[in-house]
This record gives sequence, structure tokens and C-alpha cells, in this order.
Amino acid sequence: MNILNHIFTHFHMVTLSNNFSKITFILSFMQLSACTNKDNDKITLSSSQKVSPVKEQSYDAKKSQTDINLDEANSLTFLNSKLDSMCTAVIVEYQDQKIFIKNFKKSQVVWKQYMESQLLARFPEDEEYRGGSSFGMCYALYKQLLIKERISSINEWLIGFPEGEICGGSVKVKGY
Repeated sequence: MNILNHIFTHFHMVTLSNNFSKITFILSFMQLSACTNKDNDKITLSSSQKVSPVKEQSYDAKKSQTDINLDEANSLTFLNSKLDSMCTAVIVEYQDQKIFIKNFKKSQVVWKQYMESQLLARFPEDEEYRGGSSFGMCYALYKQLLIKERISSINEWLIGFPEGEICGGSVKVKGY
């Protein structure tokens, strides 16, 4: 099953509670659609897709709140794409370990549910918490934080642990 089918399969599990989340999902999906291998026989990723640094955004006083909100939505789209690419890279890297892959995919579904729950806890579906011109920015920044934490966690499987690490579990040894 390619990554786009996987997203559609699990789309119903994710609660997209507002238009911002829906737009973010659609933009992420469109970006993934554009860069997915058409024949899906062999997934190949560039080195920048595997482990690329995340640019921090800063704003000057001349930017409007709408522009800032759009910039953060774009950053969120980039991070979602990076996370999906990293998950795909882990699956490709560990493709011979069927039990691990099954559990890894399950952990990603559960993590997405966790992320949505955290977002709802921080920003309940109530005008008091979701009102104001900066809501989109604040929501995107918190979601970016959660995604960066997941990226850091997943990166361990791509980089590996040093030889001799006895608690590495399914994480490969560096260089192997």
C-alpha cells in the first residue's frame, strides 16, 4: 500500500475539527501527491527527505497576522511532509522486519491520535480558545512542536545507535 492510500485509509480516524486543520491536511496531501513515486514499486528518497534541518521562522513587525498565519501553515505543511517522508524511509530501511513495520505503522496512527488530542486539550473547540486573529499561528506552532518531537523520535531509526547500545531494541546500529 503506497503512502497516499495509507493516508486515505486512516483519514477517517483523524478528527479534523476546523477549517485550518482541513486546509492543512489538503495541502499536505497535495504536496505528497506531487512527490510520490508514480509506479510505487520502489520508494526512493533523497538525502534531504531523510534528515534535513528544520528552518526556524522569524517575523518582522511589518508582516500582517494573516501573512504570519499563512507562513506557519506553510511550515506546518513542510513538517508534515518531512514526517511522512521519514516514516516512509524507516519502512524502506527496515522492510525485512515485518513485525517491526506493523508495530511502527500502528505507533504512527496512535501518535496522530495523541497529537490531535493534545491539540484539542490546548485549544478546545470553543470560541474562547479558538477566537482571535492569532489562533491559526498559535495552533500551527503547537502542532509543529508536536511534529518536531515525533520527527526527533523517528530519526533514531534512521540514524541508528552506536555499537554496544544494549537498549536499542529495533533501532539499527550506526553504519549497518
